[in-house]
Amino acid sequence: MFWLSTERLGKERAAERDRAAAGMEARKLRSSYKEPPAVAVVMLDAGKAQFRQEDAGPGVHEPRWGDTKVACLQTYSDVEYKQDPQPEPPEAFLDPARVERLCREMERVRGAGGDKQAEDKTPEKSRRKKEKKNEKKHRRKRPERLVRTVVAMAAAPAAAPTAPSREAIHP
Repeated sequence: MFWLSTERLGKERAAERDRAAAGMEARKLRSSYKEPPAVAVVMLDAGKAQFRQEDAGPGVHEPRWGDTKVACLQTYSDVEYKQDPQPEPPEAFLDPARVERLCREMERVRGAGGDKQAEDKTPEKSRRKKEKKNEKKHRRKRPERLVRTVVAMAAAPAAAPTAPSREAIHP
């Protein structure tokens, strides 16, 4: 019973997605916003995930790698400044040794290797804690996030290219 309901719901959502894609292509899909957001951010990512054969019963049958597509859309309130709130790069990016360490940490996180120096827990760590405390005291006003929508697909249906745009129009 549960599977039938899930299957029916999946078919309904796919039909809804396809209708919205057709409306987008025909330029008939209209925004539900009364006015456009002051600030909008779009982040796109593609990756790989392991899939298995569907309807093959318990266990993993015919495992394979497949593509994933993810879009994150966010809108923010507007914040006006009389002058540039940060006309110079942050101090952290002006210190070559610190920039090198940050790069090594990013390499390690991404799996590109790097040496273990990035894990060094010397007085540098306590210095960073003090810097963070000072940063909190002197934080500037930031925009408030109003809406966050994430669209993720494990396959590349014909509707995929316009999915982020459709979500931006109809949050």
